[in-house]
Amino acid sequence: MGEGEWSLESRLTYNLYDPVGRSSVQVYPGGWSAVYVYPDNPGMWNLRSQNLQSWYLGEELYVRVYDADPNPAKEKPPPPNLLLCGKYEPPAPTPAPSVSPTPSAPSSNACNLHKTRYLIAMITTVICFFYIGVH
Repeated sequence: MGEGEWSLESRLTYNLYDPVGRSSVQVYPGGWSAVYVYPDNPGMWNLRSQNLQSWYLGEELYVRVYDADPNPAKEKPPPPNLLLCGKYEPPAPTPAPSVSPTPSAPSSNACNLHKTRYLIAMITTVICFFYIGVH
């Protein structure tokens, strides 16, 4: 927390080693607060004011925490007391496939790529043996 305008020098005073764990921060008139956020799960995070009038003015900050793993099972399900808008009905679960798909033969492009890599490995091996034999 500080008074007046924030500056780069104020970053040297941040407590990054054992910060206080809180769910709210007070900002005094004419002041500022630096907030260290540790989002521990992927998804959307909402940082907002407790002042209801500010919500309708769009004074909210949404932060998306990205996860490179596209597995949707890692995201936590919504809580059972989630408030929904209007006549929302959750989508019906997708039916399980009745017949498992049969594996297909590799494409000719995959075979050509494999042959090309094998050829490059063999040429590299021959060049290495030739180089060792010369020296």
